[in-house]
Amino acid sequence: MSVVDSLFRNLILTSQFVKGWGQPRHLKRLLDLRKVLSVRDAAYSLVDKNHKVDILSEKVEGNIRVLEGEFHSPWDRIIPGVMPNVVKHSRFQMVLPHRWQGSIRPICIHHGGTGDHGYLLRRRLMAEPLLNENGIGSVIIESPFYGTRKPKDQFRSSLQNVSDLIVMGGALMFETVVLLHWCEEQGWGPFCLTGISMGGFMSSLAATIWPKPIALVPCLSGVTASSVYTKGILSKAVRWDVLKNSYYEDKEYEHEIRKMLDSPEKGTGRFSSRDYTIQDYHYDVEQALRRIKEAGSQVDNIGTAIRQLRTVNDWKAKSFSPMANNNISRLTEDDSQRFKSLDVEILDFMYEMMDEFTHLGNYSPPVDTSMILSVVAESDAYIPRDNVITQQDLWPGSKVKVIPGGHVLSVINSRHIFRNAIIECFERYKDTYVR
Repeated sequence: MSVVDSLFRNLILTSQFVKGWGQPRHLKRLLDLRKVLSVRDAAYSLVDKNHKVDILSEKVEGNIRVLEGEFHSPWDRIIPGVMPNVVKHSRFQMVLPHRWQGSIRPICIHHGGTGDHGYLLRRRLMAEPLLNENGIGSVIIESPFYGTRKPKDQFRSSLQNVSDLIVMGGALMFETVVLLHWCEEQGWGPFCLTGISMGGFMSSLAATIWPKPIALVPCLSGVTASSVYTKGILSKAVRWDVLKNSYYEDKEYEHEIRKMLDSPEKGTGRFSSRDYTIQDYHYDVEQALRRIKEAGSQVDNIGTAIRQLRTVNDWKAKSFSPMANNNISRLTEDDSQRFKSLDVEILDFMYEMMDEFTHLGNYSPPVDTSMILSVVAESDAYIPRDNVITQQDLWPGSKVKVIPGGHVLSVINSRHIFRNAIIECFERYKDTYVR
């Protein structure tokens, strides 16, 4: 474990989930939508290919063309009433060459890490060097609950509810698809999704619902956020006292929501039953889609999503694999000792909640996993990897580059490594798909 990671966390005062888990009725709707997101064709069909994107400004700075744009998040139409008003408008900045050279016009979409408000850091440290040195354009998307999308009563990066993190991830999945559609219309491509820390998680999630091969470079992230918030350094930022009080005050969390959770690693829930078939799962997702529609979804193509679901044959349920019964990633006795003052049931609930929504094993694998190169830090105290399935086991064919050091120093010192990984993935994509 990196000493710098521990010291850095002690200097940061921001707490997470200061109001609790989020409203139970919202969590139930989010759980329905999560089931849909696990089947790529059904999830992808919820986004209109002609979703309106507005360019607000365009200027030239030397040899760089800078665009700023916005669009209404499709998330708000799919599951209305869950997003605060200020979060509903997705904003982005593009860094492009003044003139493209040749017919290949590569675009990299950058997702923000924890605390990364606005565009400046990603633009200066990633987008501009990629453009100036390699001719790669970039889209820098602003995360929900950050920057201009931050609710007024939210303090800095301190998400108020666990459900806010879930909304952030789900919204970015759909918003990324909107941007990919729009970029295709402009004649740009191929594409790469990338991000550092939390941004790496978000880019990985977005890749799971894109129906075409795409380069993916998640940096300093993992396959699930469950260990991040229960075992990693960020667990110290969680308001466990608030979560405990919320859990026991409202029995819906324990008696209803917890029973809806499925973890691909822990052998719990419906997936652990050998009698539970892919057809059963498709039926469950179809019912979830119907409930989403009944709850007031404004998306016209729910019916299309259901039809896609009935024809899909390649859904790969990780929970049917041997790992489902190995009890991998459970909280150990040592973990419980570290949180002696906390209720283990609350820790377990957090673990299961994060696995349900963030574990990549709960989603379709990207179309071509050989286009994935993940960069991880050897001594990362923010992203614990002990007893967690590896990306290569989860997505066979993907590659992992391990760099020395911890999380914080790698964020600061390894940007050139992240950029080189992006360049490598673009080259691999061009060698495979561009003729």
